[in-house]
Amino acid sequence: MSKLADGSHNLAERQSKKSEWYTPQYLLRAPRAYFGGVIPLDPCTSADNPTAAKRFYTQQTNGLEQDWSKHSGVFVNPPYGKKFGFHAFIEKINLEAEKGLPIWALLPCGARFSTKYWQAHILSEYVKAVCFIDHRVSFEDPPGTAHKSNLYDSIYYGFNVDPNRFAEAAWDLGRCFSWDLL
Repeated sequence: MSKLADGSHNLAERQSKKSEWYTPQYLLRAPRAYFGGVIPLDPCTSADNPTAAKRFYTQQTNGLEQDWSKHSGVFVNPPYGKKFGFHAFIEKINLEAEKGLPIWALLPCGARFSTKYWQAHILSEYVKAVCFIDHRVSFEDPPGTAHKSNLYDSIYYGFNVDPNRFAEAAWDLGRCFSWDLL
């Protein structure tokens, strides 16, 4: 077994040492278009509000403890990695989706779809559309510097969205599919 540059033996052991990675602006165009030009809520961003959401929560105001359903929609790119609360945000997304809230969630494609956890919280009846982004996303440092170290492909999951409007908004990012779970 060979070691990776960071000393780990496999990709699953590799985690970022930081949680604050900005979503590139070109990826925000789709949820903004879907929500009429402005993202209503970003529950896990930084104080400078790089998504330009109408309302937002930071690490200090803890979006996990807030009621998202007070807003007309959500864009969420949760911090990746267990130590930064990824699983807690996934559970919160599903909890808020149960209330009927439209949510655009940018999540890694490298998830283990066969796990009970993923099946219960992501592959739920609230997912109405998905967009498989056609390239590896280079998330950004707070100053806006793109980094090409993302290990996973990304998917936009549309919880409680209109599949046609979702596809119209995301058509140039990758392949979009409506998702009707039986």
